[in-house]
Amino acid sequence: MCGRLNQHLSAADIKFAFGTDDARIDLLTPNYNIPPSSQIYGVVGKGPRRIETFRWGLVPPWAKEPDTRFSMHNARADGVASKCSFKAPFRTQRILIPADGFYEWHTTPGGKQPFYIYRRDETPLAFAGLWDFNELLGLSSCAIVTTDANEFMSLVHHRMPVVLEPEDWDIWLDPENDDVVALQNFLKPAADRVLSMHAVHPMVGNPRNKSAEVVAPL
Repeated sequence: MCGRLNQHLSAADIKFAFGTDDARIDLLTPNYNIPPSSQIYGVVGKGPRRIETFRWGLVPPWAKEPDTRFSMHNARADGVASKCSFKAPFRTQRILIPADGFYEWHTTPGGKQPFYIYRRDETPLAFAGLWDFNELLGLSSCAIVTTDANEFMSLVHHRMPVVLEPEDWDIWLDPENDDVVALQNFLKPAADRVLSMHAVHPMVGNPRNKSAEVVAPL
C-alpha cells in the first residue's frame, strides 16, 4: 500500500523531470508528509504532457460526497480492470503521480517503525495512477496503483506502489490506448535495485509534521 507521500517537488521541478507544459494551476505548497484526501500534483496527457492537481483518494462519479466510504487512495493492480470504481479510469484515464518518496511502516516487537523509500538514483518517482472526475462535486481525484512487494520492499511491507520508468510513460498516459491486457503488464513490482530506504522518526505519523525533518535518517 501507499498511504503517505513526500511531494515537495515544485511545478517547475515536475516540468523539468516529466517534460510537461507550463503549469496553469493553483500551485501547491511543498510538503514532505502528505496524507490521503490532500491535493497533489499529477501528470496526464500525451503530446504534450501537462500538470494538474487532484485530490488523493479517487472519488467515483456516482459519489455524492468525498466520503472515505467511496474515496480510495490506492487501487490494487489485480482489481483495476474489474472493480467498478477503477475499470473505466484504467481504460482511458491513467496518470503519473510524481513524488520524491513515500513512507511505509514496518511492524516490529517494539512497535511500528516508519521507513522513507525513494529512488536509489534520487530522481523523482513516477507512480502509476488512475484519475476520475465527479461532476456533481466538481472534483478531480486520483489513486495510486499498488502491487505485490519486490524482495527489497518485502523487508518492510507486502505491497508497494507501481513505479513506472520513463520509457513507459507515454504508453501509460495515452488515453487512446485501451489495451487492458497490455497495460496490466506494467503493473508489476519495480526491480530490486531501483529503490532505497532508511528508517525515520515516528513524528512522520502525524501529518502536521511536514517539514524536511521527517525524512532525516534515524
